[in-house]
Amino acid sequence: MKKYLPYLLLILFPMYSYAIDQQIIWTIDNLTTIGGYAVTSYGKPKIIATETGNVLEFNSVATTAPATGAGDRIQIKGNPLGTNNSEFTIEMQFKPYATATDFAPRVFHLCRTDSMSGPRVMTLEIRSTSTWTTDFYIKSVTGSGIMGTNFYPTGAWMHMAMTYKNGVLKGYVNGVADVSYTGNLYTGMPVTAEVSLGGRMNNVNYFKGAIRKLIFTPIALDPSQFTFDGTVDVKNPVKNGSELAQNFPNPVVNTAVISFTLTNTEQVTIDLYNSTGQKVQTLLNDIKQQGKHQIIFNRAQLPSGIYFYTITTFSGFKETRRMEIQ
Repeated sequence: MKKYLPYLLLILFPMYSYAIDQQIIWTIDNLTTIGGYAVTSYGKPKIIATETGNVLEFNSVATTAPATGAGDRIQIKGNPLGTNNSEFTIEMQFKPYATATDFAPRVFHLCRTDSMSGPRVMTLEIRSTSTWTTDFYIKSVTGSGIMGTNFYPTGAWMHMAMTYKNGVLKGYVNGVADVSYTGNLYTGMPVTAEVSLGGRMNNVNYFKGAIRKLIFTPIALDPSQFTFDGTVDVKNPVKNGSELAQNFPNPVVNTAVISFTLTNTEQVTIDLYNSTGQKVQTLLNDIKQQGKHQIIFNRAQLPSGIYFYTITTFSGFKETRRMEIQ
């Protein structure tokens, strides 16, 4: 591990010892200071004991998204990445609660103190309720960023990571590539940047769930180097030859063909979701033979917009494609 630059880690709670050279570990034993950085609490985030150790819980009793300034979050008065970083990795382990409704959460937010007039700089974000999708932002003022197209379950510990190097931003969920973007997204960290957990810096977009660990590394790590501690279900991509094709035509006016290939005879489900993550249709739920198949999608009364369709098989193959309906 000595060939890597020193690690800068922010770990929410002391749980394990890590044998990494020159590693800096920050732990929380109260909600007033982290590694010498002052912490301001908003609402009543609380430390709770779980079967896998202590975690920090946000908005656990909320039934709808809290009003501005009314939710739980913490703000760390410091910038763990420093300024002008040319590459880095941010990792987080968290659990979005399945009971969340009407939430548009920002799990992690690193930005200027005055976030509405300056660049947001970096955000890891989840969206929707019964399932969630991922957003990865760097230096975004108007909401631009990249949104993952896969859907993940709530109520389970997940690992989410964002890496940046040479203008390439990559996002990962449970060690599996979720999204990638190449472009001029980042020009260096402002000196006044601070960290907000559980909501945006201006007390909106609150997260309902628990956060276990947040890790900053000043180099762009390979997924094999990500930090897992046994609390998340790390899944490798299923590369067995099964495939979900892009619908044709796309955009869809009236009907389209969705093709897929199976390497085994098994149960297959194809679900259609809208842009907020709500399932609007099940297009297929049947046992299909090994080989190539296609179904005809009819948009019927569905309004125009962006949709996502996901194939899930009994053997664990899962893939999502983006569909546009005109």
